[in-house]
Amino acid sequence: MLRGPKLYPAGWALFIAVSERQARRRVSKANGLPSGAVIVLVTVAALHELGGIIYPGQLYAARLMSPSLLRKYLVRLVATKLVERYAHRGHARLRLTLEGSVVSSQYRRYLLSGARQYDREQAID
Repeated sequence: MLRGPKLYPAGWALFIAVSERQARRRVSKANGLPSGAVIVLVTVAALHELGGIIYPGQLYAARLMSPSLLRKYLVRLVATKLVERYAHRGHARLRLTLEGSVVSSQYRRYLLSGARQYDREQAID
């Protein structure tokens, strides 16, 4: 059974290396997004869950990818209405939309599904 903290660190690293990529591809294919845009969406979702104000500069500072590629993905996410870009007192901000939240949840479900599959395979061995 998957029990989070009881999963061995080496096993967890292996799971992330294999399952995250598969989850990203599935979400990408299901929503017609580039794979890299899913990374940006998930990062925005994580910052959204922390409850803070999301500035585009935070994403650039995180160095997820090159600034030009990040800008391209942000434009795509805004165009598909998964992320909303707005200005408040002259500063650009980002907000996860309801649709973006659904896609982010889909990504988490795929990751959890991959974790359970990995856990079952480890139990068999």
